[in-house]
Amino acid sequence: MPGLSALNPHHRPLGLTLGLMALAAASSFTLGLASAAQAQLYDAALFGQANLAISKESLGGGADDVRQQGNTFEPIASFGENSAIRDYAKSVFRIDFITTEDGKRGVSVCTATLVAPQVLMTNAHCLSTESFDVEEAIAWYNLIDQDGKEAQKFKIRTRAFESDAVLDYALVEILDPLPDHVAPVPIKSNSQVDPLDPLMIVHHPRGLPQRLSRFRCVAVTETGQPDVILGHRCDTQHGSSGSLVVDENLIPVALHHRAGLQPDDPSSFNKATYLASILAVSSYLPGVAQSAAPASASSASQPSQASAPNGQNGESAPANNGTPSYVPSGNAEGNDTNAINQLIGN
Repeated sequence: MPGLSALNPHHRPLGLTLGLMALAAASSFTLGLASAAQAQLYDAALFGQANLAISKESLGGGADDVRQQGNTFEPIASFGENSAIRDYAKSVFRIDFITTEDGKRGVSVCTATLVAPQVLMTNAHCLSTESFDVEEAIAWYNLIDQDGKEAQKFKIRTRAFESDAVLDYALVEILDPLPDHVAPVPIKSNSQVDPLDPLMIVHHPRGLPQRLSRFRCVAVTETGQPDVILGHRCDTQHGSSGSLVVDENLIPVALHHRAGLQPDDPSSFNKATYLASILAVSSYLPGVAQSAAPASASSASQPSQASAPNGQNGESAPANNGTPSYVPSGNAEGNDTNAINQLIGN
């Protein structure tokens, strides 16, 4: 694991620096959990298909659990076309990629959000600057129904142009042009929350069409790294990794990356990285955050030169060669590590 000194040399507040040091010190253990988690791979033959449910019956009915928890995982399709939640969800994508885990080739899925024109943010354990085992990757836009009749798919690069394993974020370029009306979600550095503040997540649990988690979805700040990590009690599943945690006004606050809720532990929580921490080490995002109010993809600036294809086989080179990153080892969301809040008696 690269040391903290490998992070981008941006100026950071002392509190954030200490938080990153604590997080880096624990990262070998934390990332070890991600590596130890059973990789959630679907049949490689399903790559490019919107409906992955037929491969999930062998997973103990996990997909059915998501469908049945209607008050916990609300279908985005149930919201009106002009609702604020539906509008925000149009910037949320499901990313599918073919990879090999423990000698098994298959499809893994994560969630990603458009944060700049043609640029998605997700987790580094999904795609990183060193994702050499990823053969092909696509992003699904507007995947709100099981058969994908309303969805469009776009080719994305198999490697991020910027990633950080400690903060578990990655920025990936979309190769196919998006529709003009698809606007990025603005990323700000001053978005913080207090304990018990209401939160929401739009994501693709178990690779299913978009769902909203907001039932008993609140902030927890006793995480050990309060300047870096946001604890939250929003229900997630495999496939939720890479989704943004937003406040009640749909303002992004953090990047979800790890499950932790337990059915018998009311003090347990999931983890997300504060976006302010990501902005502090990113070479690319500060310029996006400081730009004018977000416009449509057609009128906003294009990705920086860091994302220009200049690697082998048309892949983009890392934006900063010193940024710690690693080959994805599956989704950090374990099969059964995350409990439904409804089952917790509080």
